[in-house]
Parts: sequence; structure tokens; C-alpha cells
Amino acid sequence: MRRTLIVICGMFALVFALECASRPPPAVAATQEFLHALTFEDCRAMLSLLAAESRTTVEQAARTLPQSSAGSNRDSSISYCRASELSHFRGLSAYGARVVRMTSNEAIVSVERREPTEYFFPGFWATKYDVTIEHVHLVREPDGWKVVLEDST
Repeated sequence: MRRTLIVICGMFALVFALECASRPPPAVAATQEFLHALTFEDCRAMLSLLAAESRTTVEQAARTLPQSSAGSNRDSSISYCRASELSHFRGLSAYGARVVRMTSNEAIVSVERREPTEYFFPGFWATKYDVTIEHVHLVREPDGWKVVLEDST
């Protein structure tokens, strides 16, 4: 009975350790959420993951976009996702994100940019990519990790 109890406790400890190890660090999770929101044009979520100064920059840039680029029949917040200040983040892959450097208030997360070079069907099904590593700068704000635009650093 005692041996069975020890084995069961050991299995629970192993499952707990594996679950904790599978979660990305908070800065990586924030980077992944930001890139996902930008890719799928969830502009409110994307704005909430920008640092305060960067958010202000994007909001000001979005006000200068012509109404036609925001789309007349869609939510007007879509223009935030199309601000040119965010062009650096387009095409970044959230799946290979890793912490490069992290302090208590700042983090640098590396992500991949994948550019297709060969296609199975021209223009449709990429089979080979050029992969480059880029860095995303984050700062800790009271409500969590936030992405900083390149010009705001």
C-alpha cells in the first residue's frame, strides 16, 4: 500500500512538472498573443498588448489613414492593425518564440521570419523558406508584458 501511494504521488509530481515546463514564460506568451492578434486583425487585442507609448503612436498613425483603407463595412478599429508602424511585425512567426534576455522590467524575445523561396504550386504551397531571426522588445507594465515598437525604444 505504501509503495502504491509513493508511485501515485510520483506520477502526480511528474505530470505537474511537465505541465509547468510546457507553459511559455509570460514575455513569450505576450509576444505570441500580440503576433496572433496582428495576423488575424484582432486589433483591440493587439492594442492591449502594446506598451503605452507604442499604443499612442499606433493610434495617432491610424487617425491619418484614409477611411477606405480601414474598410467602410468593417469595424473602424481595423485601421489600427494597418498602421505602417506595425509593418516590422508582419510576417513574424509566433511559434518559435524564445527568451533571449530578460530582466525584471524588460525582455527580448527572438522570433522567426519565414520568407518562402520555393513552391510546390507557384504562389500557393511553399516548400522551402529562408528563415531569419528577429527580436521583439517587451517591457513590464502593471498589467503585464507589453510589446514596444522599434522607434519607441
